[in-house]
Amino acid sequence: MSITTDNLLKKIEGLLKRIEHFEKSITLKFSNLNTNLHELSRIYFFNLYSYLAREIKNEADIDLLKEYLVHTGQIDFRDYMEFKKAHPLMKTYVDENKNALKVINFFNNPICTPSSEPQLFNYVNTSNLLIQKERFKIKKDFLLERGYDIDSEEVIEIEGLIETYDEQIQATLKVTPFEEKKYPTDKKTAQNIYDGFLIAKEKEIVERIREIPSLNQIHLEPSCKELYFESISNYWLGNFNASIVLLSVFLEAHLKEKYYSKLNIKATETLTPLITSCFNNGIISSEQKDYLSDFAEKVRNNYIHVKTDQIITDVTLPVVKIDFTTSESVMTYSNSDECPVLRDIVKGERDKSTSKELILEIAEFVIETSESYEDIRKKGE
Repeated sequence: MSITTDNLLKKIEGLLKRIEHFEKSITLKFSNLNTNLHELSRIYFFNLYSYLAREIKNEADIDLLKEYLVHTGQIDFRDYMEFKKAHPLMKTYVDENKNALKVINFFNNPICTPSSEPQLFNYVNTSNLLIQKERFKIKKDFLLERGYDIDSEEVIEIEGLIETYDEQIQATLKVTPFEEKKYPTDKKTAQNIYDGFLIAKEKEIVERIREIPSLNQIHLEPSCKELYFESISNYWLGNFNASIVLLSVFLEAHLKEKYYSKLNIKATETLTPLITSCFNNGIISSEQKDYLSDFAEKVRNNYIHVKTDQIITDVTLPVVKIDFTTSESVMTYSNSDECPVLRDIVKGERDKSTSKELILEIAEFVIETSESYEDIRKKGE
C-alpha cells in the first residue's frame, strides 16, 4: 500500500502536534513540582494539627463543665483544683500540652529547618499516641473500679481503642526520645553556649535575616535551594567564612542546573571552565561571565584554599611588643608581613561585609538567569 506525500505530511504534522502537546504537559508538571514537594513536606503537620484542635476542644469542654458545676453549687472550686492536680488523668493532658509547646518553641527557634522537622514531628506524634493510650488505660481501670465487668461493652470498647493506638504506634518511625540519647556535651553547657551564641545575638541575627533575599524570593530547584539556604543561614548565624565558601558551591550547582536545563547534558567541569562553557552556550552574558570569573579567582579559590594573604593583602595595626628578657613593653605599629596573624584578626570582620555583598550579588545573578514559576506555567499553557 503506497502512502501519498500529502498523507505523509499530515501524519508528520499530527505527530508534531502530539509532541508539542506532550512538551507542554511535561513543562506544566515540572512547574508544579515545587508545589507538590512543599505539600509532601507538610504531611507531618496533619496529625499535629488534629492533636492541637482536639486539645483546644477538650480544654473548652473541661472549662465550661467546671464553671457550670461551680455555678450550680455542685462542687467546691478549691476541692476541684486540688483533685485536678493529683489526678493521673490530668497528667496525660498536661503531657500532651507540653508536646504542643515543644512544637511552638521549635518554630520560634533557628534550628527549625526542613531537614529537622520530620524528626521532631515523628517524635511528638508518637509521644501523643503513647499519652492517649495511657489515658484510656486509666479510664479502663476506673471502669473496673466502679464495678464494670471485664467483658462489659464499655470496657471492650476502650480495649479496642488501646489496641488501635498500639497499631498506630508500631506504624510510626521509632525515634529515640531526646532524654535517652547519649551526648558528649552536658545539657547545661549546651544551653549556656546556645544562650551566648544565639539568644544574646538575637537582634543581630534578625537584622541579618532582613538584609538578604529569602528562599521564597528566588526560584531554585530543590538541591540548589538547600545549598542557598545553608549559605544564607550561616550568614544569619555569623558564620561568614562558611557562608562565602558555600556560596561558591551553590553558584557551581546553579550553573550546572542551568546548563542541563538548556542542553540536556550534565556538566562535569569545575567552576572556572564551567563559566566559560555557560558563556559559549548562551546561558550567561559577557558581563555575567566577567563577574563570575572574577568571583572564581578572587573569592572561590582564595577561600577554598585558605589564601588569607590574597584576601587581606596588607594590614597595619597598633600592637604592644614585649621584650620577654626584660619584661618591658612598648606600644608601636606592626604590619601583616611582620605579624601574619594580623590578617586573621582583620579577616573576621572583613568577611562579615564580604559575605553580605556576595549574597546580594549572587542572588541578583540567580534571579536574572532563572524563570519564575509563573513564567514556566505560562509557557506550559
